Amino acid sequence: MVATHRSRRTPCFPGRCLAWLVLSALATFLVGCIRYPTRAANRNPHVRSVVASPDTLGPGDSTTVTVTATDPDGDALVYDWGADGYVLIAGSYDSHLLYNTFSSSHVFYRSPGSPVGDSALVAGTARDLRGGSDTRIAIIRLRN
Repeated sequence: MVATHRSRRTPCFPGRCLAWLVLSALATFLVGCIRYPTRAANRNPHVRSVVASPDTLGPGDSTTVTVTATDPDGDALVYDWGADGYVLIAGSYDSHLLYNTFSSSHVFYRSPGSPVGDSALVAGTARDLRGGSDTRIAIIRLRN
């Protein structure tokens, strides 16, 4: 009597089924041995500097703040900006925070009523969209 496989209704001879089983096990083993490329752990970007030019503001003046940053993994960077109440970020609805800009430079204006002789702080953050970030601060002097 010849055994039949239920789903195909074809004869299944003991030697043929054993060969199929051995080949299936071998294929499964070989697929498990293949090394798939893995992505290296993400490293944080490095902000070298945050520089305001000019670094002193009078009433109604503006300055351009530039972040110099690199990513050791070569990832593209986006920039976030934060300002204290003494300067305002151009183009920001909030005027103190701006996120996800693709430019490493941004314009800031002196806030009306900011005290003379004090300093304003601007934070520039570089992010790599893989969870890494680094932040530095620029100090801007306020004058008459």
